[in-house]
Amino acid sequence: MDTDIATWIPIPYFQINQEGTILNSSNRTHSYFYPTSNIWHIVHKEDRNKVILMLSQSTNSQPVTEYLVLQTSNKLFVNFKCTIQ
Repeated sequence: MDTDIATWIPIPYFQINQEGTILNSSNRTHSYFYPTSNIWHIVHKEDRNKVILMLSQSTNSQPVTEYLVLQTSNKLFVNFKCTIQ
């Protein structure tokens, strides 16, 4: 996805690689999450296995959706509906 377009997506959006490194994000992301270079810094430890499974399934053409607990910029953990495509 064009990085300029990704920044204007109106929802929190991360573009990540297989290791969880954040390659790009939408502007909206910064109002929800503190700045970080890796998705693992905001995923609650009990949901990390879900993310590993999602990343392993993302090689097929169908989106994979799970509810994940993520740490927000105010340090609270909140349940988010997350999709990897």
